[in-house]
Amino acid sequence: MLPESAEAKQIRNRIHKEMRIENFKEQEQARQASNSNLTEHSISLKFGSFYNLLIVKPESKDCYEAIAVLNFNGFPYEVEEENWRG
Repeated sequence: MLPESAEAKQIRNRIHKEMRIENFKEQEQARQASNSNLTEHSISLKFGSFYNLLIVKPESKDCYEAIAVLNFNGFPYEVEEENWRG
């Protein structure tokens, strides 16, 4: 059997398919095992994994309160001013 023959390619593809299926099953079992150990107390928030884009209107007092709350809680954020009238 030659490596470039159709029969060899079919065998190779079948082996790769079986390996992918086996790998997927192992990953799924590992995922289910790790999720079964989750409890409410084992979950922690990591605010460094995202940031908030806050669009503010400087005439409103609410935007200053929102920024103060974000600062107090340590949320990463970026502020853009909404001033489309100039």
